Amino acid sequence: AQTELVTPTAAAILAELARFQRPPMKVQAVGIGFGDKQFPWPNGLRVWLGEPFHPAQPEADQVVLLECNLDDVTGEALGYTMERLFAAGALDVWFTPIFMKKNRPATMLSVLAPAGEAETLGLILLRETPTLGLRITPPMHRWKTGRRVREVQTVWGAVRVKEKLLGDEVLAAAPEYEDCARIAREHGVPLAQVYTAVQSAATEEGGGYQP
Repeated sequence: AQTELVTPTAAAILAELARFQRPPMKVQAVGIGFGDKQFPWPNGLRVWLGEPFHPAQPEADQVVLLECNLDDVTGEALGYTMERLFAAGALDVWFTPIFMKKNRPATMLSVLAPAGEAETLGLILLRETPTLGLRITPPMHRWKTGRRVREVQTVWGAVRVKEKLLGDEVLAAAPEYEDCARIAREHGVPLAQVYTAVQSAATEEGGGYQP
């Protein structure tokens, strides 16, 4: 037999306000109930009770990529230029071996810069290298995770550990190389052994990291 499944008023409210999707949430309880009327489909209702859940999102900013090709520069000049670029605020600097015209071996110098520092870093490239020009990629959107440094205790003393964060979640942890290298030299143990011990200590002491 035909019967009313929803009142016109309720249908209007649902059409205007309801979103027929399950929102992100931490479920606390689930309830299921069934009605007495018989339909060709299950006459049931399921209700989820929970708290809103907002997944952690990476931070966002804008960066600019500056590049130039160099076939007449010394290794010392490249190293010095890299130091100056980092000191002036470059996010990253790297060299790529390439071949230019007439099969000349050369180096492509790439600089990742904050959008607001592109001009300053570009002028350093023009002053410190023989390049006659730069390629500048328009600002690009970048996602990045958080970073935190904490200390863990080992049989050789405290060692710093760098943690990669997404919100409050620790995604990865890496021992600080300088601390591990110092311990390896002072105690005459292999560097790999120090790394393993620090990773174990980072896991045991918590902080949310699990390898």
